[in-house]
Amino acid sequence: MCVRAGDGSPYVAACRNGDLAMLRCLQRLGVAWGPVGAVFQPFLPPPLLSWLLEAGCPFDYPSTRRILEGEAARKRPGAEANIVLLEQHRRQVEEQPGAG
Repeated sequence: MCVRAGDGSPYVAACRNGDLAMLRCLQRLGVAWGPVGAVFQPFLPPPLLSWLLEAGCPFDYPSTRRILEGEAARKRPGAEANIVLLEQHRRQVEEQPGAG
C-alpha cells in the first residue's frame, strides 16, 4: 500500500527541486495538494507556478498576491512575472461560466 501525504509536502519538495516531471507524476498518482496555499512557496520560478495554477493547485489569491508583492519589493527574480501569472489565472477563473 502506498501512503500519500495529504499536506502537500510532496509537491513542496518537488517545487524546491524545480522538478516539473515529479510534479506531474504526483498529480497523475492522485497525491493531494493539501490545504489551500500549502504548496505555494515564494521562491517558485514562473514556469512552476504556471504549471501549478493550470493543474488546479489551490491558492489563496489575496495572500499569495501579498507575498509575491513583498518578494517583488525585495527584487526577488521572477516575483513580478509570478504576480502577472497569478492575476491572469484569477481572471480566467472568474470568467468561467458559473464562477462568482
